[in-house]
Amino acid sequence: MRRREKLLGGLFSFFIAFFLFLLLFICVSKATLLNKGFLLSTLDKSEYYTGVTRALTEDFKKSAGAAGFQPSVYDGFLKEADVKKVAIQYIETSFTGKEATVDQESFKKQLNDHLQKVIKTENIKLDEDSKLRLENYIKVNAKGYKQFVQFPFIQYIVMGIQMMDRVLPFAIAACVLLLLLSVFFLIRMKLKRKDTLLFLGSAAGGAGWMLTLLPAGILLGGYTHRIRLEPEYFYKFFVAFLDGYLWMLILFGLALILMGIILILFIYKKRNTVHAAGE
Repeated sequence: MRRREKLLGGLFSFFIAFFLFLLLFICVSKATLLNKGFLLSTLDKSEYYTGVTRALTEDFKKSAGAAGFQPSVYDGFLKEADVKKVAIQYIETSFTGKEATVDQESFKKQLNDHLQKVIKTENIKLDEDSKLRLENYIKVNAKGYKQFVQFPFIQYIVMGIQMMDRVLPFAIAACVLLLLLSVFFLIRMKLKRKDTLLFLGSAAGGAGWMLTLLPAGILLGGYTHRIRLEPEYFYKFFVAFLDGYLWMLILFGLALILMGIILILFIYKKRNTVHAAGE
């Protein structure tokens, strides 16, 4: 292979690696960071709803004394399954483009029924002022319930995803076109088959390293865990969300590296076989 062919082959190999990296980076990002299913799956795996339920229960217990109740009245009141159902419904509605709301009236009724049972069981006497305070107390707790159940920044997340959905098809099409052109020009050089495969194997490995190095460095350095967010359950979700995305990039990168190595080893094995046969 002449020097000019090596330079051009190396150049086209770099272009193939770069555009393949961009294409996979966009596709993985679309399937993870910009995907409702990945968001909901990570919320489940990171025990986000468990954290919300616990935090809500603790918040209600702290306010129980203001209405003349013991904190223990909220033991077992909130069910994780109910909180999860409302939270998912809020997220699902947000992704449809409609205005998402939390049904406070249903929660007010649920809380009022629960407290009325407590009042009846403990034989608590309420005058008109006490009834008014109880009504206001239920309204305040319903607002708190809404704030806890609503997923933070969901409107901005949906807006960002919708905006990217309009741009990404063009970006993917451009990457595919440039990738195919690079492969076409490499083939048009009419190199020996083994040399063409060598450049393609190098391109696959190069794209794999591009995908793998930065995410691996972030994970090995533990940088995602250095992020400080409150409350804790949201921090756990956010770290799990980023880690899942980075691991997905690494897996695709490793697959490409392995593909490149196999292709190069196949070429050298075939070359050695030919040399051995010639001897």
